[in-house]
Amino acid sequence: MSLISSVSFSTIVANSNDWRDVYILMIYSYYNGEKFNFINSLGEAEILAKTLRKNESISVFESRQNSIVKGYANFLRLKGFQSVSEDIFINYESLQFDLYQLIKKNISGFIIVKDDFGYDAISVAPYAINKNYWVFFYNPDTKRRILEILKINSDKEVIFYGEFLDRPWKKITNPTYIIDEKNSMKNNIKILDIFSQLLTNNSWLILVGGDYLDEIFILQKMPITFTSQNLEDIINWCLKNNVKLIEVIGPENVDFGQRIREQSNRTIGVVVKTGRTFTGDPELRGKQFVLRVMGVDIPLEILKIEEVYFLPNMKEIVLILSNEGNVDLYYYISGIGAFYGEQEIFPQFSPELHFIPKGKRLSIPIPIDLNKTPDKIELLLTYGYQYPFEKVLDKKIYDVEASDIYDEFNITLLEAFYDIFNEKLGITLINNEDKEVFTSLEIFDFEILGLNRSLLIPPTKLQSREKKTLFFDIYLDEEDLEKNKEIKIRLYSGRKEDFMVTSSKKVLELQPKKSVVTSLITMLISSPSFLVIILIIIVIFILIFLLKRRKKKEEQKIVNIGM
Repeated sequence: MSLISSVSFSTIVANSNDWRDVYILMIYSYYNGEKFNFINSLGEAEILAKTLRKNESISVFESRQNSIVKGYANFLRLKGFQSVSEDIFINYESLQFDLYQLIKKNISGFIIVKDDFGYDAISVAPYAINKNYWVFFYNPDTKRRILEILKINSDKEVIFYGEFLDRPWKKITNPTYIIDEKNSMKNNIKILDIFSQLLTNNSWLILVGGDYLDEIFILQKMPITFTSQNLEDIINWCLKNNVKLIEVIGPENVDFGQRIREQSNRTIGVVVKTGRTFTGDPELRGKQFVLRVMGVDIPLEILKIEEVYFLPNMKEIVLILSNEGNVDLYYYISGIGAFYGEQEIFPQFSPELHFIPKGKRLSIPIPIDLNKTPDKIELLLTYGYQYPFEKVLDKKIYDVEASDIYDEFNITLLEAFYDIFNEKLGITLINNEDKEVFTSLEIFDFEILGLNRSLLIPPTKLQSREKKTLFFDIYLDEEDLEKNKEIKIRLYSGRKEDFMVTSSKKVLELQPKKSVVTSLITMLISSPSFLVIILIIIVIFILIFLLKRRKKKEEQKIVNIGM
């Protein structure tokens, strides 16, 4: 079935293992004035059937791709429920638009968040439902339709929460508010500050881990913060806004709540929600159950050093790194200790900020002041997906393997340009060698939205004497192009895709370019005779149409005479 009606049901049940589906349905149920439940396991599906009333109207929203129970509506009917409907949806991307269409008359604004992790969506939920705002999950597949909706509702406020490198607010005329503090916890404090305008004497703060959803804490309309948040920031916010109670969700967060109570000199009270009890069904009455929660994606920062090589002929250490987490990472090597037996020395090298995409395995050559292969090395390496970096590579001693590789590659970086129409940054290079080579490019100290960033173009093969342009998809506006008139590029090369052994740097002027089509349109529009040209084209098309029509009538006339 499809979402084609706005019939109101007394209870909505979400049957999906994707937290984004559950989140959207949770907020929709609130706006529709309906009770909300979700199932997160087969056991919970059975418990829910015991707690729902047999004569109430129930609407099951079941994910086609991520359902936990196949045909939960049929399960309920077989259990004797009298009024059960079922809606099958594809995914949260389409679901958010379908449900919005059903309640759009009651929506007074919008909050736009990314769909990768739950921190942002959880942070904005209480503010959204207090203000009757609809939350949209934004990604490359949904952004076009989201922007269309925002343009249609140009009088309604839009909050962009988090970092959006493509800056969608520049493509709409709505009143907009941007929350982007370059850090998810700082963004959380910002939305709490905005929420403070809605506080009453009876308001309290909800504290969660951020790794799961619970409809009760999401729909209480109270501000939410996280155990990852700075403890002093939480206490200061509560004192500043006269909030005297914190509700801690989950037994795993009890200690954090206790620390708040102690550090605030017991001026902030703490209550803890650790489980559930039931009073209805005889089989459940009096028993305590764990909280029913839906797991939420959180950032996993996992950087590993897999292998270490020393190239004495090139005086380089080559690190093979892998990013096994679910976020792109920046990393910075501050120190290298080289062991020869029991003796450790600290050779000189140039520390630099580097970038490694999620799920990638890359090599990084580091020129270093060493004359012979060390037995082992240790590293002081900090990394993270956002500033400030919170991770330091585990203290570990790495074995070093010697390699007699000595390679020099003659690759020339020719030009750098930005294709405005296609939103692509291109770098043209040429392999001057008579042999194939793999090369990778890292653009560093590239300023976007107030931060110096690194952009990585993955390894690609260059055939002998081949000239090639490598592209990176990115949105740059006039301000970006002004700030990055020259770009700094690191060029890595090697005989193998996963073993780069040479590195070099070059600065190129970044030239803005328009595609041929865009340039032609711009030229025509700016020309005084633009309207005349358009009129001539229209006249030509009309004449062609009339001539074809006349010819067709003459052919029909000849056929009729022949008959």
